[in-house]
Amino acid sequence: MELTPGQQALLDGSRGPAMAKVVRTLVMYGECFGARRMVEVTGARGHLVTSFGLSMLKPVYDLMDELVAGRERPGVQRRPTAA
Repeated sequence: MELTPGQQALLDGSRGPAMAKVVRTLVMYGECFGARRMVEVTGARGHLVTSFGLSMLKPVYDLMDELVAGRERPGVQRRPTAA
C-alpha cells in the first residue's frame, strides 16, 4: 500500500507505539482488500465503528484503551445508529 510521508511517519512510531499499531492494522486490513492507498477521514479525531461489542473485537477495545491512555481521542461509535 502506498503511504503518504505522514502516514509512514505514524507507522514508524512518530506518535507512539499505540498509533503505530493502529496504522499497521489499517495497512494490513487495506492490503487484504487490495487497497492502493488510504482515504481521508473527515472527522477532527477520526471515527471508529466497532458495532455491538462482539467478543472478537476485544483486541480493538484493548487498542482503544491504549490510545485513550496516550491521550489520543478517536471518535467512537460502539453501536450502529438507526438510519
